[in-house]
Amino acid sequence: MTPWPDPERLLIARYLADLGLRSKNSRTYYKQVLYSFQDVAARHTELGQDVLVAWLRAWSDRWTATTLLHRTRIIDRFLDHLVQTGAIHRNPRRRPAQGVQRQAVHAGLARSGFTRSRTSPCRTASAPNRSAACWARSWPSTLR
Repeated sequence: MTPWPDPERLLIARYLADLGLRSKNSRTYYKQVLYSFQDVAARHTELGQDVLVAWLRAWSDRWTATTLLHRTRIIDRFLDHLVQTGAIHRNPRRRPAQGVQRQAVHAGLARSGFTRSRTSPCRTASAPNRSAACWARSWPSTLR
């Protein structure tokens, strides 16, 4: 992984401009979320799973679970955008494709408090709760 690629927040500004958000409130929320994530990422040497965990822990007591879920999706889409533009190699939330790397990631996640269920919550949750269940499975158990 690489360090945070945008200390001047120019990529965030461009990303927000490209989104074409119509509501001033939406722009404010997106900016708040992305800046808060960058603040956490700047304190880490690499942009990896530990940054996501630290951000989730920092904000889990301030937002409801549904709000945190929505804010996490904002970050995830921004990280996907950074991958598409070449600013980062891969989204740290995505699993590596290679088996050895995948095993290393799962071992690291287990040490960080992440749990992995054999039954996917994406398959077992009812339709209205499916999205939240899918995202929640990658959250640290301390936040569930």
